[in-house]
Amino acid sequence: MIHEEGVQGEEQLNVITDVYAGKLHPRIAASLAPLMHLQLRVLEKTEFEKRLAKVERLLRDLIAGN
Repeated sequence: MIHEEGVQGEEQLNVITDVYAGKLHPRIAASLAPLMHLQLRVLEKTEFEKRLAKVERLLRDLIAGN
């Protein structure tokens, strides 16, 4: 599930903590790493697209004289 970046960081910390506590096998954690990285990249792209849409909207309004 895709979350905000802060939550993503917490999830990564939980995985690391669980490995050290022996609750999660290191191989499982290693297999989660690429998925968590991909999730973070999606969040970054989504945030960028939101910011770009806002700039485009402001530019349209400025050109239209609003």
